Amino acid sequence: RAAPSVAVLLTELIKLALSITLELGHWGGFGAGATRAELTKATVGSPRDTLRLGVPALLWTVQNNIIYVALAMLEMVVFQCLYQTKLLLTALLSVVFLRRKLTRVQWFALAMLTTGAVIVEISIDESSGNRTSAARRASGLGVAFALGAATISSVAGVYFEYILKSQATSSLTGIAPSLWARNVQLCVSTVPLALLGVFVSPPKSLAAPLAGFDGVMWGLVVLNASGGLLSAVVIKYGDNILKNFVTACSVVAGTFVSIIAFRFHPQARFITGAAMVAVAASLFSMDTSHITRMCAECAPPGSRTRVAAVTAVALAGVGA
Repeated sequence: RAAPSVAVLLTELIKLALSITLELGHWGGFGAGATRAELTKATVGSPRDTLRLGVPALLWTVQNNIIYVALAMLEMVVFQCLYQTKLLLTALLSVVFLRRKLTRVQWFALAMLTTGAVIVEISIDESSGNRTSAARRASGLGVAFALGAATISSVAGVYFEYILKSQATSSLTGIAPSLWARNVQLCVSTVPLALLGVFVSPPKSLAAPLAGFDGVMWGLVVLNASGGLLSAVVIKYGDNILKNFVTACSVVAGTFVSIIAFRFHPQARFITGAAMVAVAASLFSMDTSHITRMCAECAPPGSRTRVAAVTAVALAGVGA
């Protein structure tokens, strides 16, 4: 069996390689087309700016560990209900710190999304037979850890969005780092943290750290790495709230694929939760003018990046 810590490290290394490639390359409107000297100045030459990205990297690492602790203290149903509060917390933090404006309908849609996401997650867990021990009770400490993980996830996401959309220029280059340069800066912190995770939780055989990595596992690693970069794109040209909607919709879509491909049989409550997620996404995306405006601010007019951003964000919000 592949070691999870090694899989995380490989994911971050591949994400770093993809970010460097996209920063240095330029293909038909995609890629920053920067030089190696410019990339070096944006990372090694700007240590203070790079260290800023270490904050969300550290927060996400702490969050992942807290989740494991919370799961050891709580039943899965309780954990899912508490952890999904991050959807509302992210929206609240976006309003407070990023000056995001949400209508009453959008707040209602967020509440519906949270409820639907909880129902879908619980339904999938029960259909898979992943039931926790009856002896495990909802302790006050476990509740605190679950809510803490949700809060840390929200804070890290909003802070990362603030940095991605910040127009602050580098002291050396005089221009704002591109999206891909920001991801390289993030990987400067995530790779050492992932390497530390390998030392803390090493594979069974140090002589063969890649044992268990078959074609499927490598596919998952590449998928996770590319998915991380796509999440950054959605956050930059959309926002964290949209990313949460897309994530919830992807869980629903993935389950429907499992029904066809793997004959997965979800419970009736899954249909209810999926319907709530779809309705919530439709309600929230009724007014997409703010999405188009954010994309216009982040990408130059007429560029393929802007067109792709507007199209992807709009389809992700409405296509649920």
